[in-house]
Amino acid sequence: MILEASLYDYNITRSVGPLLSGLCSNFDDVALESIKFEVAGNVRGPRFDAIARINVLGRPMELAVEVKSNGQPRTVRDGVLFLRNAISASNMNAIPLFVAPFLSEQSREICKFNGTNYMDLAGNSYLKLPNLLVDIATGITPRPERRALKSLFGTKASRMIRAMLKEPTRPWRVKELASAAHISLGLASNVRRGLLSREWAQETHEGIVLAAPDLVLDAWNESYSPNLEEISLYTTLHGKSLESSIRRLFSDQSTCGKVMYGSFTAARWIAPYGRTSTEFLYATPSVLDFIQETLNAVRVGEGGNVVVQLTGDSSVLEDVIEPVEGIICTSPLQTYLDLCRAGERGKEAAEFLRQRVLNGVQ
Repeated sequence: MILEASLYDYNITRSVGPLLSGLCSNFDDVALESIKFEVAGNVRGPRFDAIARINVLGRPMELAVEVKSNGQPRTVRDGVLFLRNAISASNMNAIPLFVAPFLSEQSREICKFNGTNYMDLAGNSYLKLPNLLVDIATGITPRPERRALKSLFGTKASRMIRAMLKEPTRPWRVKELASAAHISLGLASNVRRGLLSREWAQETHEGIVLAAPDLVLDAWNESYSPNLEEISLYTTLHGKSLESSIRRLFSDQSTCGKVMYGSFTAARWIAPYGRTSTEFLYATPSVLDFIQETLNAVRVGEGGNVVVQLTGDSSVLEDVIEPVEGIICTSPLQTYLDLCRAGERGKEAAEFLRQRVLNGVQ
């Protein structure tokens, strides 16, 4: 059962009844008999957000419910620990149930690993009871969660994550991250908080360090939406003559640092997978005319052999590598993100690059 409302609309605790009732209605001889809110397991025991009584094939059982306002992994871990300890302290024969507005795959795995049932407002449900097993994954990501990820991987915030992914085993102080990413201390602190709550990073005595760089990269890829203008050009240059002209763009004082290989072409130099007849360049809008002049190229609607992706994101232009002397490319990280949006061939090349270069993330 999916409830369109969320915690931002009303108290999520009151959704436990409808969620359980809707879930039980899918099965014969399974019913929600009663639910009480804010009750203790015994006189001296801790209080639960709810205790629900359900009947499965004529067998009554109780669910002790813990409700949290967010389902981030760190919060979930605290919640399942509370349930385990509270049920034990109350001497109850109750089954733990964790409820939140949304539970990511990572959060759901934490529940399962700790023997805790769960439900969320997106319809994800897991109930492992005597004579009943429910395991539903809807694949739905609610708007508030999508907005949170967009914020975490926004243009400025992603500068900090980019710096951490380049050195995934390095511990960072917040001031160091703010300085390296050229962002405010406040924004760096917010990004730090987001990484910790998702357990993508952990605190050490030397600072914050990435605990799950692969999960960070997956999440960034999922929410990545570049603001690019693509210009298609056609030039009669090809082969070595075209490469030589592009090398001049990389070294010329007026365009140095403002143009580089990207996408399939960058991948060809970083982790060759397949060839393409089109050259891909990243550049700032200010050097487009000079690129056309140097390559003796004209704009075309289709049939071009050079694609220039214009960007105003300075972090992309600063995060470059030189795999071969005189050849400037977007970083493996940036190249991976762009390839993932370049159709099926792009996804295959991206996966190859990730396996060859980004395992351990650079």
